[in-house]
Amino acid sequence: MAVWMKKRTLTRAEITKYNEEEQILVNVNRIYSKYAEVVRNNLKTEYEILLNIIDRISDEKEMYTVMEAGDVVKCFLQSNSEYPGNTFLRKNEEEKGSEA
Repeated sequence: MAVWMKKRTLTRAEITKYNEEEQILVNVNRIYSKYAEVVRNNLKTEYEILLNIIDRISDEKEMYTVMEAGDVVKCFLQSNSEYPGNTFLRKNEEEKGSEA
């Protein structure tokens, strides 16, 4: 993983400390994968959130899209699933006071 990405990567614990409205970058492939899981398991709340996010993706080549921390918690962190390190990134590393 590139050094710049490691500095921006968010852990489960860090995400839970965010305010619900704060924005997080989420890997688009993880969103599509989670959406498929949600559809299979008929999870209505997560379905609506993820469908709205997918509808906002304007270019299929995008690697990341913005989600609010509260939605990330509802859709991804309610289960004990582990996600690769590049799944969640800080939107702007300066906002969180990241060290160099």
